[in-house]
Amino acid sequence: MRATLCVCIILTLAVLSHASSDTIQDENLVIADMRLGGIILSKGVMSYIDQERLFLPFLEFCELLEFPIKRSEKDEWVTGWFLDRGRPFKLDFINQTVHISKQKTTFSSQSVIDNGGEIYVRKSVLEKWFPVNIVYEKVTQTIQMTSRELLPIEMKLERERKRRALSQKYSVQNESLSHTHIYQSPYQLASLPFMDLRANIYPSQSKQRMNINTVMTGDLFYFTQNTILSFDPEKGLTSGRMTLSRTQPNGGIWGPMDATTVAFGDIFSNAIPLINDAHSGTGIRISNFSPSHRNDFGTITLNGSGQENWEVELYRNEMLMDFQLISAENLYSFTDIPLVSGLNTLTLKFYGPFGQTYTKTHKYLMSPEMIDPQKWLYRFSFLSQHQQIFDTNQTLSSEGQLQ
Repeated sequence: MRATLCVCIILTLAVLSHASSDTIQDENLVIADMRLGGIILSKGVMSYIDQERLFLPFLEFCELLEFPIKRSEKDEWVTGWFLDRGRPFKLDFINQTVHISKQKTTFSSQSVIDNGGEIYVRKSVLEKWFPVNIVYEKVTQTIQMTSRELLPIEMKLERERKRRALSQKYSVQNESLSHTHIYQSPYQLASLPFMDLRANIYPSQSKQRMNINTVMTGDLFYFTQNTILSFDPEKGLTSGRMTLSRTQPNGGIWGPMDATTVAFGDIFSNAIPLINDAHSGTGIRISNFSPSHRNDFGTITLNGSGQENWEVELYRNEMLMDFQLISAENLYSFTDIPLVSGLNTLTLKFYGPFGQTYTKTHKYLMSPEMIDPQKWLYRFSFLSQHQQIFDTNQTLSSEGQLQ
């Protein structure tokens, strides 16, 4: 019995001795600057060197490169994605496996070390998991990274560079006329909606605050519906917008009205150049103007909705014209956009916080042609200003416009 007990104690000590060999020792601490190309991402990153092997703080590494990868509450795994949602990432501590997209690989306790609050991963392993090359320069105490693919932080820096160069809007120039074709897709009674769901967690000293944003779009009752909702677990619905719209460039909507565009719900009123700007509210807007017809004085206004704190850039014929940060009311508005002679392709590029992107395109033909004789053109909007279908402010005001 005593012999068996001694053997068990020896085996236990052996296991403890092996576990301690996989932990980080303070004497191996290295404090270095982390750089990506010529940009300093962070000063004083705490890393470790063990037998010439460099270990980097994994969660800090993901945060600096703007990869939305977080640790679970039970500390059993780390999940998220990088570059795009088609590259999910999961690090499983229990089974010592890592799942990237549809590939599964294993790792050893000598390559991935859980040091309590932070996880340290060997440099060579990070290079296999993510499209970066890492070099540690001992003399300058620098961790130099080079990307093998364009990273979200690099795309963001490039956008900032272009915006710094945008000191003023481009002046109106003569440009050649391009040919454009309209391809129409029939509206459906109902279609499977596209949905984008995003949850943001804001840590604080007292408690964490969560905000959930949802975007849904698709066909409904032969219209295109676009819905944006923002929720707070404590306050409930904090912001909401819903619009039903239909566009037929050749007209024919609502019989004798022969409308080309109809929208109702949360809309923008018609802007009258030099008289009034567009206003947001709940109502209806109808027009028989061609969708590509220019506004007076060679300018146009683009309004719309998107997810809060996303960036949106406006391009005219591939030239950057302006940029904005989408407001807390999920709105953006580009006013007095100058148009040039010929075809104007206005592109809105949207950028999420972790590299998500999508675009919207509008085409406007600036032509010297006059309105056809006996042709009646109208734009009409009626709305209750500052109101929303999902009204969270209870502000009452009304406005009607006829142009």
